[in-house]
Amino acid sequence: MKKVIIRLENISKFYSKKLILENVNLTIEKGTSIALLGNNGTGKSTLLKIISGLTNVSTGRVIYYENIKFNYIPEHFPKLNINAKQYIKYMGRIENIPINELEDKCEELVHNFHLDNMMDIPMKHLSKGSLQKVAVIQALLKKPDVLLLDEPLSGQDILSQRYFIQMVNELKLQGVAIVMSCHEMFLVNQISDIAYKIDNYQLARVNVDQSSDMDYDILCFDNSKNQKVPEKFKQYIEKLDYNDLSIRILVKKDKSNAILLDMLKEGFLLRSMRGVEYD
Repeated sequence: MKKVIIRLENISKFYSKKLILENVNLTIEKGTSIALLGNNGTGKSTLLKIISGLTNVSTGRVIYYENIKFNYIPEHFPKLNINAKQYIKYMGRIENIPINELEDKCEELVHNFHLDNMMDIPMKHLSKGSLQKVAVIQALLKKPDVLLLDEPLSGQDILSQRYFIQMVNELKLQGVAIVMSCHEMFLVNQISDIAYKIDNYQLARVNVDQSSDMDYDILCFDNSKNQKVPEKFKQYIEKLDYNDLSIRILVKKDKSNAILLDMLKEGFLLRSMRGVEYD
């Protein structure tokens, strides 16, 4: 049996007089990943802040069974005047990471998240996706007890997305508890053990596939130039839909990377893959 480290008991939260969450109960265990699903504005981010102690509850209580180190990846990261390299080094010093260890860890993460050419750019000039990568890197510098993720992949590219999933699953195996707000079910299936949907202010359990992979990918390309998918690709495509804004392709996973690369060579602009939007 896994060790319980946090328990929420009958939590309710109001902002002014507006009800956000009502009588929420949740148990968080070491090495367990929990996904929070729901529409925008249903209280997912608020629940993450309650868990971490960043906001108070209106009624109920949060019980911490040990002294817990939280690392937090917010959905919206501030556009600071300093550059990404300076920020990450400052965060490493706050974490008391030895300078050599910090430099090695930073180099590894920056390279694997494909930020090598952006580290000297002021953060206020970075795109949402690049800012998200900086947020992820600062949260992965040192292992926490609980990793809180607020829509962590909404702006990341596919290579960074895959590395992120690998890193999070490794942390889970090391006993780190993961709590994540998310819209992408493929991410839930690859990371989460338990999922809850916030509906009508409360938590409802949702089934998790827990498959390590999915059978199909959905590739979405820009259609502003009214391009047509070449006939040579259609034998690999299960379903093809056009509209004024996009071209959507349903393709078997073992063919998706090849189709993706060939479509890019043909001049198509990728908008999303598996529902994850890119810059």
